[in-house]
Amino acid sequence: MLADELRQAKLRADAQAIERNNRPETRTRSKSISTDDTLLPLISSSSNTSMEAQQYSKIIDSIPIFSGNPRENVHEWLDLVVLKFGMIG
Repeated sequence: MLADELRQAKLRADAQAIERNNRPETRTRSKSISTDDTLLPLISSSSNTSMEAQQYSKIIDSIPIFSGNPRENVHEWLDLVVLKFGMIG
C-alpha cells in the first residue's frame, strides 16, 4: 500500500514539476493578451496562493499515519513523507 502511494506521489511530484516549469510561459502569454496589466498580478497571485494552499492541504492530508505496527515499513513511510513534503517545498 505504501509503495503504491509512494509511486503515485512521485508521479504527482513529476507532474507538478512540469507544471511549475510551464508557469512562466503561461503568465507571459496571459499578460500580453490582458488589457489591464495592473490588476493581473493581484488576481493571479491571489488565485495561485489559494490553489497552492489547497494543493498543499491535500498533500498533507494524504500522508498516512504511522502507527508503529510491526507490519509497517518505517523506511517506506519516511520516503513517502519526505517526497510529499519535498513537493510542498
